[in-house]
Amino acid sequence: MRPVPGGQAVSRSRARPPGPLAELAGLARRQGWTVTLNRRNHWRWKAPGGAVIFTENTPSDRRGWLNSRARLRAAGLRDKERERR
Repeated sequence: MRPVPGGQAVSRSRARPPGPLAELAGLARRQGWTVTLNRRNHWRWKAPGGAVIFTENTPSDRRGWLNSRARLRAAGLRDKERERR
């Protein structure tokens, strides 16, 4: 469990990424991915096929967010933008 503002503890496996990564985490979990927060405050994304991707907790800029999304998509995550094509 990790402390969060407000004094409540959240399990690392139930924690939710900030900002745009939160939407991707929801999609990933619905597609069978495991999304957890590690001790160094990075997100560990494990695909159903076994691929593991690590992303930072708070991408520093828009490019960081896009790079994280690209790595997840390359590992097999189907997001809304990809389904439109």
